[in-house]
Order: sequence, then structure tokens, then C-alpha cells
Amino acid sequence: MEIDSFRYLPRSLERLYRDAVVAAVAKTPFTPLGKPLNQSRIALLTTAGIWDRTRDVGFDYAREKREPFWGDPSGRIIPAAIEGDNVGTGHLHINNLHIQSDLNIVLPLDRLRELVGQGIVGAIAKNHYSVMGYQGFPPHLAAWEHETIPHFIGQLRADKVDAVVLAPV
Repeated sequence: MEIDSFRYLPRSLERLYRDAVVAAVAKTPFTPLGKPLNQSRIALLTTAGIWDRTRDVGFDYAREKREPFWGDPSGRIIPAAIEGDNVGTGHLHINNLHIQSDLNIVLPLDRLRELVGQGIVGAIAKNHYSVMGYQGFPPHLAAWEHETIPHFIGQLRADKVDAVVLAPV
């Protein structure tokens, strides 16, 4: 089934993004899960641009305000045990009050814990991941490709994570 990611964009933006993205991504990458889900350790990845205020600095929202089509390409590692009060928010393209009222909106840790408790998922990873969505056009994604994602992959391997669930916003 094909998903139309551009369906709700204004037509003027749809033309810009569709041409840039479709040309950059010829085929959706897919890797089958190597073992049953109930034996797998799962991590979450959110595009909400959240961070752990007790140990990280926030994303560069000042530059995003100056350059609306730019997005901070760095990433943050979020511990599974994070408390809601320690979650930093600030993304300019989403309502941060909703995130502050219920972290599960962007990082569904409680839902994942429930799935582990029901035996559907084997284990929850000790770390989860956050990037700032709304990155603009593919030429701006080089830092993600060459820095952020390789760093995440190293941490995922160290934590023996079997799969990552994307929680896009």
C-alpha cells in the first residue's frame, strides 16, 4: 500500500516537496525483524525534537525561527526512565503543551511498557531517540545521514536493540 505523505500539504508546497523527496527516495528501505516480536527489544524514535533537560541542551529553535525551512539535524538520546518534568520541548511546528501534558503523544513509552507487560513485545530498550522533524529538503539531510543516524545506530547496537518504532509527529 502506498502512503501519500503529501496529501494534506498546500498544493504550492506539495509540488516543492514531492519533486525533491520522490527523486531522493526511489524505494522504501525495509529489513524484516530477525526474531519474534515477543523476544525483541524495542526502542522508540520520535521526530518531536524533545530532550532530557537534566543532561542535554535543547535543539536550535532560534535558528529554526530565523530559517523556517531549516531543522536542527542533531539528535538526542532519551532514557526510558525519563520523568515528564525532565522533558524539554520547543518545536515550532507542533503544540508543545500537548507533549508536556502527555509524553506518550510523541514518545509512547507507557504504551510500549504495556505491550511488554502483555507479552507482545519482549523488552523495552533502556534508551530512546529524538530528532527534530520538519527538516526541509533532502540536501539538508546530510548531517542526519552521516552523523546523527550513525551515532544512533552505534548506541542501538550497544544496547542490543532489535527494532526501532518511529513515532512521527
